[in-house]
Amino acid sequence: MPVLNRLIRNTPVPSVRAFFSNLAVELIPPVNWSAPEPDVVQSLLRSVDEMDDMALANARIDAERVTKMADEAGQTALYSVVGNRAQLDTLGNAHDRALWLFLNDPTRFLRAEEVRFTDEHRRSRMWDGFKGTPDIPLRRDAVSIATFQCAIRERFISNHVHVDIFDRHRPTFEGEECELVQIVVYREGLPDDTLAFDAQGTLVRRPQRPVFEAALTYEPLTGVIEVVASDRESREDMVRLMARDLLGIEFQQERLPFRRYDLSVLLSPFAFPTDLEDGIAVGGCLNPRFSGGMRL
Repeated sequence: MPVLNRLIRNTPVPSVRAFFSNLAVELIPPVNWSAPEPDVVQSLLRSVDEMDDMALANARIDAERVTKMADEAGQTALYSVVGNRAQLDTLGNAHDRALWLFLNDPTRFLRAEEVRFTDEHRRSRMWDGFKGTPDIPLRRDAVSIATFQCAIRERFISNHVHVDIFDRHRPTFEGEECELVQIVVYREGLPDDTLAFDAQGTLVRRPQRPVFEAALTYEPLTGVIEVVASDRESREDMVRLMARDLLGIEFQQERLPFRRYDLSVLLSPFAFPTDLEDGIAVGGCLNPRFSGGMRL
């Protein structure tokens, strides 16, 4: 239960209380929420040890989602989708902010998770970027979305498709923010089966239809369309259908150029500026104030 214990130890008591109230589980032994914080934490940890398997599994699943959004990437994703950032600023720490959004706005919390998924896979093998047309209002009416969903169902032979469209921001290398529209597509895959144990403990095969996730972003300022999905062919098809049905433009298949960096400066020796406080040795002489450090 490390993740659940981490949430308990790193989140203010009132928020932890709201977390367990949301689970609707009876804590045994009961927790005195008015006690000093260290006592509340220890009491909670004892109660968690006594939870039944189902309640503990549900608590762990929720705690994992919240804790994952408490690091720097998760916090950036949270702030990229909320309307009132000042509300998050008033909360105690990263765990508190993630938990508050999880409990009070589940839709935006899910969108923050989708933003993180998208941004973490940018420039990876799951990513493609294409040039598009700038300043086109993305269609969000029911007819256009239904047309897009129908096209996805036909292309991927999916019985069920869910599409979510929302506005968000993304930090740039210059320290500014660019405005994006993100389109998340969940589609049902072809039938498959998996091994599982039945109620009698017998190993059986159970049929299932996996769900695949893809994410697209459109930047109105530049017209750039980016897509994150499992395989290259599906990425191009996703962009083509999105451009046609939600932007009303023809997909030209013109990819974004690769970023190129000039590293020739590293071929010649040069001095790195350092401060005494860094404890970095220059020319093999280590600052005597430090017992360790880097050598240049």
